[in-house]
Amino acid sequence: AMARIGAVSVQESIQEMSRVIAADRQFAPAHHQLARLYMRLDTPGARQQAEGAIRRALQLDRENLDYQVTMGELFWAKGMWHRAATHFEGVLSRHPDAAQAAFQIGFYALKEFLRIQEMVNPDTVVIHFGQFADPLHKQAVEMLERCIALSPDFREAYYQLGVAHQESRNPEGLIAVSERLLARFPADKDALLFAALGYQTRGDYARAADFYERALAEMDAEERAMMEAVDLIAENEAEKLLASATPVVSDTWRDEPARETFWKRRNPLFLTDFNERRMAHYGRVAYANLRFTKHSADEAGWQTDMGRAWIKFGRYVARRAIFQSLGETWYYEDFELGYRNRNGLDDFAFSVALAQDPLAGRDASVGGGEGRVETLDALFARRERSRFGQPTPASREVFQKMRPRYIDPYVMRKYSLPHQVVAFKAGDSVRVEVAYGVPQEKLVDADGVYRLTRGFFAFDADWNDVVRQKQGTSLVWPAPEGEMTGAGRLRLAHLIEHQALAMGPEARHLLVEVMDDVGQKIGTLRRDEAFSFGPGLTVTEPLLATRIAPLRPDVRSRADVWLAPNPLRVFGRAEPVNVYFEVYNLQQDAFGRTRYAVSYEIGRPKEPVDPALFQAVDMGQVGQAVLEEVRPSEGDAASRSYRVRFEMPGKEAVEEAFQALVRQADKRVTRVTAEYEGDRADDVTYLAIDVQQMPLGIYELVVEVNDRLSGEISRRAVVFQVVE
Repeated sequence: AMARIGAVSVQESIQEMSRVIAADRQFAPAHHQLARLYMRLDTPGARQQAEGAIRRALQLDRENLDYQVTMGELFWAKGMWHRAATHFEGVLSRHPDAAQAAFQIGFYALKEFLRIQEMVNPDTVVIHFGQFADPLHKQAVEMLERCIALSPDFREAYYQLGVAHQESRNPEGLIAVSERLLARFPADKDALLFAALGYQTRGDYARAADFYERALAEMDAEERAMMEAVDLIAENEAEKLLASATPVVSDTWRDEPARETFWKRRNPLFLTDFNERRMAHYGRVAYANLRFTKHSADEAGWQTDMGRAWIKFGRYVARRAIFQSLGETWYYEDFELGYRNRNGLDDFAFSVALAQDPLAGRDASVGGGEGRVETLDALFARRERSRFGQPTPASREVFQKMRPRYIDPYVMRKYSLPHQVVAFKAGDSVRVEVAYGVPQEKLVDADGVYRLTRGFFAFDADWNDVVRQKQGTSLVWPAPEGEMTGAGRLRLAHLIEHQALAMGPEARHLLVEVMDDVGQKIGTLRRDEAFSFGPGLTVTEPLLATRIAPLRPDVRSRADVWLAPNPLRVFGRAEPVNVYFEVYNLQQDAFGRTRYAVSYEIGRPKEPVDPALFQAVDMGQVGQAVLEEVRPSEGDAASRSYRVRFEMPGKEAVEEAFQALVRQADKRVTRVTAEYEGDRADDVTYLAIDVQQMPLGIYELVVEVNDRLSGEISRRAVVFQVVE
């Protein structure tokens, strides 16, 4: 009967163990195994059966430590938390070297800590139970450490100790525990995963990547497939098909091309040798298994509702648990997920929908653009009215509807690079010119020297590499020479970079990343477009420059012109606005001649101006969601509520300032048309525009080419700013 446990159903094993007991009712081990089998069914009736069986075993062998441990576990499974803890404290007092008893005391203290860490009592006076969490956390750590001291190979104690450190925002503790376990079991994949999770939480992504790779190398095909599954974060049908595909597993793991594309397009920083988004996925799966696994039901954490939500959306902005473990709510920036506890212990499932909110007529839910406001009474009422059964609507629908959530770990360090990207024909390839400015204010020098790592990356539509360049640079900032205009001072405050690369027409995604090796700030720009030219009439975007000079009398292409690019797009009144552009696929008559007109129109931009074209804008200025408790005036405690508030650190102010510059520009539209004749289907033009008489502000230059022979018209526009 023992040999068949796990190989047959629990019910079959119960029947076989019952036959053993029928043959010898004084055989205590059979009663003990029967109790554990009933506990696996995890139903109230089965737990009653388990209690009868374990009590019979203890009658036959009262001091048996294994039986005492099972009795304590049964108390916990029945929701008798305090009795379970008291029971194990008694066991430990009688058996000071009982590692299992120490583990259970620590494990239950940890569970209580996690349960009440953010618990509230939604009665007339709100009571927060977090004040009781710290002693429980301390007890959990002490008992789990005692268990490890008594039994250094007790792996589960290390894992739960890791949970205690991770949930108390102590990644160093998680790392230390994982490394202690690895010292005993170097190939423990879970220990490797949790070490990686600790380094990742600490922000040491290079070390995290190394540990994840080591963990993945220890996994078998089934385990690796689970870690690589992307069905929860896939955003379209094609990606979902990828998730269902059988991964390629061999002695050396090899990604399928579709999976490589999936992760590469989500990579937040190509300057590093690892993909932080993929690591985040591994970390979420590892954490889900560490935190949400239901051992009594043999259900892995990634299979639970909470685990799946964690993998898809990551850590919540805030969490509120309801008194007596009725349920809890996870709050994200613009949605929330509610869970109800189906057994009062750890069986959390998505909350069900309510036919009607009982407090709907009492302003239970108000709010608009700044977030949803819900009274705590309404929150509790919704949890109270939840019913057992299949949780199909409500939070499950929210889970299915919302897009996967990921927060770039570098977002608070990133800023946009003011730039201009223009593509020109270059034989059978495409010459892509990228000019950008790195602001000095974003950099930190070391003894007057600035050290940067720069990357230039281009990919095709499937994110296969077209260009990949990375290099380090050290420089000393130049000193100003003589008196300078406002535009000159602004340009001097930036490191102006200019790159021109020949790429095939398959290029679709272009990225530039500049990292300050000292201050760790990251400048970035990204363009997603087709860097190619069709068969019809085409005019390129005008390339802005502070100076343009021909390199030969007969200018036929971009290679024949030298220019100093102006990616900041700022020009002083005393200097001309120099522009260069090319025209392709002009129709030629029978004598090989072309005839076309070019119109130049300058006026206010017709669309809102993106400030990132002109200056560095912090990427972190996207708003932070904060769950705050709204405290009413004294004497009105019952009306306290929770609200998700969005803090915007100034992006709107920056945009408003630029729109003001647009409104400041001259309302009039200046249009000039020039007629051209030539003998080339592809032609070039460069000119200088005098802006001395123009009011300060932001302008749009529209270049329109009209092919007089074919009747085709092509337009391109570029914005620039006139300053003193």
